[in-house]
Amino acid sequence: MNSSEPVGTVRALWRFPVKSMLGEQLDVVEVGDGGMAGDRGYAVRDRETGKVASAKHPKLWPGLLRCRAAFVEPPRPSHELPPVRIDLADGESVLSDASDSDAILSRFFGRDVELARAAQSGYTIDQYHPDEENYDPDGHRDEVVEARLGAAFFTEHGLQSAVPDGSFFDLFPLSVLTLSTLEQLSELEPESRFDARRFRMNVIVGTSEASMR
Repeated sequence: MNSSEPVGTVRALWRFPVKSMLGEQLDVVEVGDGGMAGDRGYAVRDRETGKVASAKHPKLWPGLLRCRAAFVEPPRPSHELPPVRIDLADGESVLSDASDSDAILSRFFGRDVELARAAQSGYTIDQYHPDEENYDPDGHRDEVVEARLGAAFFTEHGLQSAVPDGSFFDLFPLSVLTLSTLEQLSELEPESRFDARRFRMNVIVGTSEASMR
């Protein structure tokens, strides 16, 4: 197969206005060097520690992945982000530009948080590594590990950053997942359920060949 041949079809497009929350499905999207406009534009940040809330530590941030965020109007590249509506897992909703938005989020998460709009040269999260063999290449098991992500990751490793300044991307501005990958995961772990939404990928691609896994 050469690079000019089609490898599959786009089945879904997703944008995630708030990091680690569920997002919004789109029909059309413009993708640039910085990914989709507005993707991971906001994040919940713990005021005490300065760390960003992440679904990679579900024990610390229960309910985070059951919250959903959507822009009140489409964001535009190189423009200020519009407000975002957050539907919390308990049924309450809040707009990011509401005067009590941080108070409502703090009450839901049970800690003093703010809805941040800039990563400020990268950010830090707490990531939980379960007690499973070979889960983490560095050997962490049943441990919480501090991880520097975004621009901070690249700075730490002496690399040029692949993400826009101020964004809350982990490592790259656009993520892609093939349905054949999910099929293979289901074959390897038939007792587990692999939902594409759980991975919070921007582009879901349907492929016709197992070789594209």
